[in-house]
Amino acid sequence: MNGVKLVDGTDFTATNGSTVVLTTGAAASDIIDIVMFTAVDLSTAVGGGRYKGERGTLGPAAAAGDIFRVHEQQLDTNVTIDATENALAAGPLTVASGVTLTVTSGGNLSIV
Repeated sequence: MNGVKLVDGTDFTATNGSTVVLTTGAAASDIIDIVMFTAVDLSTAVGGGRYKGERGTLGPAAAAGDIFRVHEQQLDTNVTIDATENALAAGPLTVASGVTLTVTSGGNLSIV
């Protein structure tokens, strides 16, 4: 609140995924930023890239010795690179039939 991180269970409670109750009420001019994290089942997750390297680890939990990021070779989902974004992909890259890759004016996409 107003730039100060509140502590769950002390300054607020959030028990149902949609309601946050402050221990002490906020004033009309207070600024409240709420960040919610959701669990991801890594055994069934897709996308997000994979890593390989000296430790032989494959997957999102790769260790520091795993220095190669592995990319798919074909884009199968519509993607837009916004004007405020820079994107990087390892090539060659193909775009599947019926899929649109948009790089908004001001955005950047580099394929290396």
